[in-house]
Amino acid sequence: MSNTCKKCGCEDPIPSAPCPTSVGCPTPSKCEETFSTECLTYTGDDLMCGDVTIVNKDEPINTVLESIVNAICDIKNNNSFDVTILESPGTPGLTCTYSTTPSAVTFKWSIEQGPFVGHTITGSDTGFTVQLDPIVGNGLRVGTLSGITNTLYATHIKLVVTNGLGNSVTRYFTYAKTI
Repeated sequence: MSNTCKKCGCEDPIPSAPCPTSVGCPTPSKCEETFSTECLTYTGDDLMCGDVTIVNKDEPINTVLESIVNAICDIKNNNSFDVTILESPGTPGLTCTYSTTPSAVTFKWSIEQGPFVGHTITGSDTGFTVQLDPIVGNGLRVGTLSGITNTLYATHIKLVVTNGLGNSVTRYFTYAKTI
């Protein structure tokens, strides 16, 4: 509801409060006084989203509102960010590349398949790389007509990457190697 009352605001040489009767103000403001958001200051604690400060104490309300809108838009627009899984060069494992802001991210690798798993995750499962080792006995013997045989180990890997705003992206990768 907008205030259509004249001669009762800051634009008048001498503001009058409250507004005149309803005859002079068909849609009066509910408040007796109106202030610009630049004139009001947020005095509460810093407002955080994860580990990111969205609003600082002692900021003008117009800046606070702008920061909150920007954070909402960032969350909406960053629900999906680029995450790519590649085979690690020279080692049996995978590497994650990503592009997101804020750049603070967490990683969680896991095996995502039934009981016949070809690899185990060795070492940390929370870094941007993961080391995979074959499970002896859980491979598939493959060969050629000439009789050369190898063992194929295959595993379906799941990776969840979460950025500093709490947005997550899940990627899957089928890792297969013959030994």
